[in-house]
Amino acid sequence: MKDNIVISENSDSSLVLRNIEQKDQNMLRQWKNKNRDYFFFKDEINAEMQQIWFEKYLNDSNNFLFAVEYNMTLIGCMGFKVTPEGADVYNIILGNDSFAKSGIMSKAMKIMCSYILEIGIDKVFLKVLQSNKIAYEWYLKNSFSKKYSSEDYHFLELDMKNFDRCKIDIVCKNA
Repeated sequence: MKDNIVISENSDSSLVLRNIEQKDQNMLRQWKNKNRDYFFFKDEINAEMQQIWFEKYLNDSNNFLFAVEYNMTLIGCMGFKVTPEGADVYNIILGNDSFAKSGIMSKAMKIMCSYILEIGIDKVFLKVLQSNKIAYEWYLKNSFSKKYSSEDYHFLELDMKNFDRCKIDIVCKNA
């Protein structure tokens, strides 16, 4: 089982990243299905598939998926998997459209990347579909740079020279 992790910027506790929980599963599934055209896995996810994924997630110590909460309201999610190469970022979803263009997800990404560096991982990367131009541009604005492109996706890496790491508070409780 996973430890309960809660991360915030130490100067502002209004934005919090916390481990996803059972109570989040229906919302996460809805968000993923709504945005499935922008992800590598494009099939619709049903409740049973979500639950199977969640149970595997709980037992995978290298997989981190955070609920993004702003003023105690769930607005999105983001995560990463620890690999031999570094941290592979995935499932960046703004689920609550009323927070679009607010900068909150950018701040959440900065907090998550700061956490990744804090736990000793020095390479942060991701793949974004070529067709997902909005996400691609968003990553570039958030200190990622393109390393290469394939037929289907761009491979981006966090540019440490341009990344402004923030000071974070981490609360970790054993489950």
